[in-house]
Amino acid sequence: MEDIMPNKEKMSPEELRRYRRRVEQRRRERLRVRRNRQILGGFLIIIGVLVVVFGVKTIGKHLPKKSKSNKTKVVQTTKHYETQRIETTEKTSYKVNDKYSKLKTDKLTVCIDPGHGGKDKGHENGDVVESKQMLEMAKQVSDDLSAYGVNVVLTREDDSFLYLNPRSQVANDNKADVFVSLHRNEDTASGDTSGIELYIDKDADKDTTRLATALYKRIKKVSGMDISKTKYGSKVDEDTNYVVIDGVTMPACLIYFGYVSNSSDNQAFAKNMSKYSSAVTEGILTYLLKKQEEENTIKETEEETYDESLLP
Repeated sequence: MEDIMPNKEKMSPEELRRYRRRVEQRRRERLRVRRNRQILGGFLIIIGVLVVVFGVKTIGKHLPKKSKSNKTKVVQTTKHYETQRIETTEKTSYKVNDKYSKLKTDKLTVCIDPGHGGKDKGHENGDVVESKQMLEMAKQVSDDLSAYGVNVVLTREDDSFLYLNPRSQVANDNKADVFVSLHRNEDTASGDTSGIELYIDKDADKDTTRLATALYKRIKKVSGMDISKTKYGSKVDEDTNYVVIDGVTMPACLIYFGYVSNSSDNQAFAKNMSKYSSAVTEGILTYLLKKQEEENTIKETEEETYDESLLP
């Protein structure tokens, strides 16, 4: 419960400075690795294109001519997008329909908070350890978002302990656009309680409710566990926020992915963790895309309204 329930413990100024330096060093290393991957990926794409182009030309020379109407349409669905490959006897073309292709990610930052860590294991049930599961999930979400060019910051990247307020500070210092805290729940009374729960600020603004809605809709599509309607505050009191939510300055959501005390929830989470990670990724991307589209519409309206050339 260390990193989700209200707690007044804080790091000393020196500990906080050391932690910030450590986070910055890790961020720079991740950026360096990402750049290297992008360079390697671009090189492989170029090679692939050359192989396809020259391969098709070579094979085409040995094929008999057929009618132009003879064509085959193949649809392939991947994790976040659909590609269509249309083949004819004379030409092969590729078309990618990525629903997030319009999202400008170069200036976007998302902070993912894997609950607990280090001496605070969170909720446990046999070999099910909340802090371990949430770190693995956070890394999957980070990889998915990074693939779209989003800058991702994790409050912890290993099994280390971190107090509550510094977690929020990581998001604030990096000027994150979104903050999502990942957890598992527990029912110490009966063990029968189950399902996924989302919590947001008790005084949530429009952007926060939109973020929660986008996350809710995508997570709900994953089978295995029921999901409750988004709740305000915390599970103890709807008028008291979780410390990590209360301390950030951007839209934020805390998500409980089922109960470690419920065997069915544990089985569902273990089976579908990758799907839940993808759902979180898509929820965040959907929120960011809609927000950008709204801001662009407002900007265009303002430019038209105040364009002096349009005045009499």
